[in-house]
Amino acid sequence: MVRYLLLFKQRNEPINKELMRETKANTLPGPLREQYEKARQAFDRDNLDYAITLLENILKQEPACYDAREVLRATQVKRQDGKTGFLKKVFGTASSSSGLAKAQIALRTNPVDALHQLEPILAHDPSSVLAHKTLAQAAMLCEFPKTAVLSLEIAYRHSAGDKETALRLGEALVAAGNARRAEDLLKDLNREHPNDPDLIQALKNATAKRTLGEGGYEKIADGDGSYRDILRDENEAVRLEDEQRSAKGDESIHRLAAEYEARRKTEPGDLDNLQRLADLYRGADDVEKALPLFEELAASDHGNNAEVHRIVAELKLGEFDRRAEQLDPASDTYESEYQSVQQDKANFHFDNAKRLAERFPTDLQLRLDLGRHHLERKDYKEAIKELQRAQNNPHLKPKAQRLLAQCFRQRGMLDLAERTLQSALKDKPEMDDEKKALLYELGTVQEQSNKTAEAIEQYKLIYEVDIDFKDVADKVDAYYSTL
Repeated sequence: MVRYLLLFKQRNEPINKELMRETKANTLPGPLREQYEKARQAFDRDNLDYAITLLENILKQEPACYDAREVLRATQVKRQDGKTGFLKKVFGTASSSSGLAKAQIALRTNPVDALHQLEPILAHDPSSVLAHKTLAQAAMLCEFPKTAVLSLEIAYRHSAGDKETALRLGEALVAAGNARRAEDLLKDLNREHPNDPDLIQALKNATAKRTLGEGGYEKIADGDGSYRDILRDENEAVRLEDEQRSAKGDESIHRLAAEYEARRKTEPGDLDNLQRLADLYRGADDVEKALPLFEELAASDHGNNAEVHRIVAELKLGEFDRRAEQLDPASDTYESEYQSVQQDKANFHFDNAKRLAERFPTDLQLRLDLGRHHLERKDYKEAIKELQRAQNNPHLKPKAQRLLAQCFRQRGMLDLAERTLQSALKDKPEMDDEKKALLYELGTVQEQSNKTAEAIEQYKLIYEVDIDFKDVADKVDAYYSTL
């Protein structure tokens, strides 16, 4: 069982008990606890159908039992792993749209019932992204954050890079008390979407929660510590209270900053303190103070972490935006000055991407970023080289392939572009934002190849689920108007 359970652990601990009501198997009533033990034994003996029946029965009576949910999910995956060929397809198609629709309706009035309705769907298709996302939504409504994390980790694994899923996973992780994992996840995504306001705010929230957790509140919540273990004196008590309030934009941020600044003087080599101070100023949008601190971190031992350099670049890019905002729109030279600032920004962004890719040659996300910049500069050969390297990361592969297809299309290699997109779509069973972008790009390539009928089919697939995606509505409506 260990191998299957490890698929879902994903560092979900520690859990903040003040934010959840989920329970463990040892709290189950006697008869249900016996069923749970029988289910684990059935799992070990590969009597998987029986184990699923027992676990589903337990969860119908005790939906808050996370241990039972985790073992059930491992059992479902193990059973699917044992099916191949036609049988696996049969089980995969059993996740009917009608069952999902009923669960989504139940969300509005009875999220616990929605949990029950989704389990039979996952029993037949434990990798269904839509079912997991719906279950996670129900779990959050029930205040079961660990259960939500369990499903969202699976959903994100099957739709890597999907911003919506990542944001929901980050929210669930924070609610479950694992802000550090949320912060790491959101940092990775923020590298791809550096100017997304929702992502930036979610990352700030996770950083604030992580800072509080490192202050010792998680130990208290878990019952493994006391306030006396953390609050060594009155000043420390005030500092921790200020940290808690600073996450909400309280004026006490100044008191926290003053303490961190004072500690810098007495312990100049404390890089963790420097990191906290830099994060504090960044969270308060005080770029003038945050930037030199992050530059100092980049020049220190922390400089071996590409994330520090990415934050330095992000803060510097913001300076270009502020320069543009300070220009006078009424000036005769406004347009030329604005274009000059934008060109300076683009040059800095490219030079920084190239520098980081050279400094961290094995970081394939940086290769993807550099490839994207080469594409924007119409240097297609260099873009192709970087993107082909980036696609060796399975999580980055769909994005890299979409950008590769754009390179091929721009160079008139339409057959290569189409093959690349078809390959990428094979790895995207669920209709997320990335798949829509791939379908749209494929439609564009097919239009240029005079394959109008095939192109319309791609646009119609998007139209069926998202009428507002780019101009697919205009394209599909125009097609039907000619019939």
